[in-house]
Amino acid sequence: MDGVLLVDMMIPELIHKIFQNFSTPLHLHDLNSFPWYLGHVCALWRAVFMTMHLQFWNKLDIKLDFIDNLCDYPFKKISRYELMRYVLKFFLNRTNRPFSFQLRPQYALGEEDYVSPMLEMLVAESTRWEDVSISWDQRSHVPILYRARNRLPLLRSLQLFKPSLTFKFNDELPLGHDLLEGASCLRNVRIADLCEWRVDWTQLRVLKIGQFHQGERLLSVLSQAKQLEKLAIYQALYDTGFNLDLSTKLLSFESLKVLTVMDVGLLSIFYAPCLEELYIDGWNDEDSTVHNVITSLQCSLARPAASNALA
Repeated sequence: MDGVLLVDMMIPELIHKIFQNFSTPLHLHDLNSFPWYLGHVCALWRAVFMTMHLQFWNKLDIKLDFIDNLCDYPFKKISRYELMRYVLKFFLNRTNRPFSFQLRPQYALGEEDYVSPMLEMLVAESTRWEDVSISWDQRSHVPILYRARNRLPLLRSLQLFKPSLTFKFNDELPLGHDLLEGASCLRNVRIADLCEWRVDWTQLRVLKIGQFHQGERLLSVLSQAKQLEKLAIYQALYDTGFNLDLSTKLLSFESLKVLTVMDVGLLSIFYAPCLEELYIDGWNDEDSTVHNVITSLQCSLARPAASNALA
């Protein structure tokens, strides 16, 4: 009885302070990891829990590859997917505030498409997107995603790519390259293929490029991205048949602190006096096992001699 009275006497500010220790994204594929129990104690706790937008209701993680493991249990697969859709709708209706999410599809080949309905629900709320990571595995997802064009006023960062199992280097994806036009808050971009994307490169702080088909296109983009703090190019120049020559214009990055490249040839045309970390021939710049890591680097990369030493 005393415990019940103590709970009733707790002020909302104190409950809010306690709940901050349980802050987490909502993982739709693992609903049990979300602290639903915080709203089950009493009406006051539930009221506080449901209004803590920044702690519980502004980040989504949607991973659908678990469906691959339920192919032999169709009823379980459908029921679990329907539950995920219900919770997603609940999350989106919780508030009109901005939110972030990552969406990763299933990779199994089959007739069912569990991504499209969820993607449609998310795109309908694209005016509230902040930090987004989307991976799609079917062409049918492209027109759905394209509906977000001119509806991304709050978008700060975007990772957009296809799973490596389905990506084809010579298959140009039909996604409109003007999707990100007008996204004035965009500062962080990671794309699988540079292609002809139309982005305000001058405003970017972080740029990660999976591949590019034309070296001239890459240099044109980099010449505009003067404010970059992190840059990663996950393709070697020789893969495109493009060779740097003595006439190539020097690229100056006064704010660049972290650089990841597959080809040391690029270093000969970079000027980055504030560079702190350099990763060569490393795909994942967060992997502690990546070789050739140089930390606290205080030098210019403008001289070929420097690039040779780093190689």
